[in-house]
Parts: sequence; C-alpha cells; structure tokens
Amino acid sequence: MEHHAEVAVIGGGCVGTSTILHLVRMGCKDVILLERDHLAWGATGKSSAIVNLGIWNASEPLTKMLIESIDVFRNFGERIGGNSGFRPTGWMGLSGKKFEERVKKTVMSQREFGAKSILVSPSEVGKLQPGVVTDDLTVAVHEPFAGYADPVETTNSYGAVAEKLGARIESNAAVKSISFEGDTKIIDTAKGTFRAKKVVVAANVWASKMISGLGIRLPIKSTRKQVCLFKLADESKNPRIIMDDFQNDLYIKPEGDHTLVGEIETPGLECDPDNFNESLDAETVPKLGQKLVVRLPAMNAAVSKGGYAGPYDVSPDGHPILDELPGFDGVYCAVGFSGHGFRFSPATGRLMAEFVLDGKTKGVDIRDFRLNRFAEDKPIRLFA
Repeated sequence: MEHHAEVAVIGGGCVGTSTILHLVRMGCKDVILLERDHLAWGATGKSSAIVNLGIWNASEPLTKMLIESIDVFRNFGERIGGNSGFRPTGWMGLSGKKFEERVKKTVMSQREFGAKSILVSPSEVGKLQPGVVTDDLTVAVHEPFAGYADPVETTNSYGAVAEKLGARIESNAAVKSISFEGDTKIIDTAKGTFRAKKVVVAANVWASKMISGLGIRLPIKSTRKQVCLFKLADESKNPRIIMDDFQNDLYIKPEGDHTLVGEIETPGLECDPDNFNESLDAETVPKLGQKLVVRLPAMNAAVSKGGYAGPYDVSPDGHPILDELPGFDGVYCAVGFSGHGFRFSPATGRLMAEFVLDGKTKGVDIRDFRLNRFAEDKPIRLFA
C-alpha cells in the first residue's frame, strides 16, 4: 500500500512527536509520523527526563532553547495540552574546587541570556537538601524552577494533541530505506511505502543507519548509559531535590518513593542500537551505590531496585544536529542530543517545524546546529 504526505517525520520519541505537533499547529495538516514500534518506545522511554539548564548547555542558543522548554514543561497543559507529569523539585549542581570556576562562569553566562539560576553556598545546600554532605563543596548552582517529567506521558501528549489537529501517526512502521523520485522522498517501511515532499529524521541512535543509504555520514556514536534505582524504608530521608554531584560524577533524582542515579560525565559504552542490552552490568549497582552514599549517607540503608540502560546518540560536541542534509533538499535531521533530547524537546519541535516550513527560525538561529560545523571545525562551545 502507498501513502502520501507533505511532511513525514521518522521517529516517535519526544523530538519527533513535538515536531509533528508544531508542524500541524503551523498549518501543515498533511503530516505523518512513522514509528518502528510505539510512541516513546526507544530512547525517550528510558530518559531520566530531568528538565533543567545544568552547566553543560551554557552557549547562547542552547540556553535560550532550554529557557523556552522549561517554561513549556511548567505550563504544559496550557502550552501543549494533555499532561507531562512535570514535578517542580528544583535542581542543584554541587561543586568543589575542580569545577568551581566553571560553575560560576556558567551561571553568569546563562543569566545574561535570561536564566534565573543562582549561586548558593554549601551551607545553603544543606538547607535545601537535609542530610547531604557538604564538607568538600565550595559552591553550588540552584535552579528552583527545574524539575522532572514523565517521558512517556509527555510524548503521548504531544502525539495525541497532534492527532486531534490532523496529524497521522503510524506505529509498527519501521523504516527500511529512504530514496528519491525527483523531488519526492520514497520511504519504504514495514507498513508499506510512504511518499512525502519533505522528511524529518528524528530517530536517535537509529538515524545514522537510516541516512547512510543516501551516502551521508552522520557523526553520531551510539552509546549505552545505565541508571540504578534505590529505595529507602524511611521515605522521609529520600532526596527531595535533583542534584548533579560533579565531585562524584553522579546525578541523583527523586522518582516517586525511589531514588534514581546515573553518571554525568563517564561516557557510555559504544553499542549496536539493533542489538541493545537494556539490563544493568553486574558492577553498576555497587559502583553507583557507593557514589550515592558518599553524598547522602542515609542512603546506606537503601535497597537496590534494579535499573536499566538507555541509548544515547552522541555527537562530537555533545550537542544536537538540526539541519537540512547538505545536497538533499527536503531531508532534515534532528539528532545527536547526547542524552539531553528530552529537556530540549518543546523548543526543538518548534524550531524544526519553522525550519521545514519557512526555512528560518525565530529566537534561535538554527544554523548554529548545522551538520557541517564539524567539518568546519566550529563545534558548539560552552560559552559560544
């Protein structure tokens, strides 16, 4: 069977569904999303879904995208419709001497772009999160507006609102190849052939293989990152604020009556996205558990509740590639988020929709995220 659309979006995660939503809101009703399984099946469903600025995304375009996205999550029902499960826990980034200057410089830079992050002392850290060890800290950054959301609920909300506005969503439509017939893009899938004038590839770690048939190499590395869950019998001692512990390379996130932890800087192991191990390695629980107890001694009484591994599409500079593929008019990509895609998804969807329909974007210059920046030796830098 053959299907037709003006725009086809490949990938039913947070970025793909946000993109189709913004496309239909901008008046493009003839849009279809192709997902290999079901919405939020892949990387999105395994996201920690932390919604904050942090200190690794401090360039002007990234900060502006995150300010916009955080505002959307905090007002999701009004701005998007449906639910995102957002919980305003706040966030802290904890630093000793090693990252002190970087933290201070980041906060100053982000505030120039409109962020409301603030520097706090170790004693204030202890007040915001009772029971936290602060002896080795010199400074921290606090984002009272941050929090976390439910990645599956968010993605399904994007999709449901888009469908109400006229978008079509095809699940179980794994893409086999993309080819051309004049200006028309031919997408061969498990559910038949789809013909579209324009195509947006938002397929995370599966994007490189998908695009390679066109002779384009995306500089994306597929990696596997692991997270652990711990549970305390005395819930009153659970952490109540999300923390990035830069000293111990660990992020700590309250998640219901559990605590989720994962490493910040330690790179994931390279992996084959089509043969992906979702379970934990044997050494991961004791390794992350030991790091957790260093910062929160009360967690020594916690029991392991397992965990899982999720895929990251890592770009050379750790930041997204949002572009029309050079030499292939009408073929776009939104990939390379390096584990940060969820928090960017509201702004990313808007920018991609504007770029596809108008060839330009508002508020953020999408050319900063062009694919050729790597060949030009102009990666996105922290304080660009």
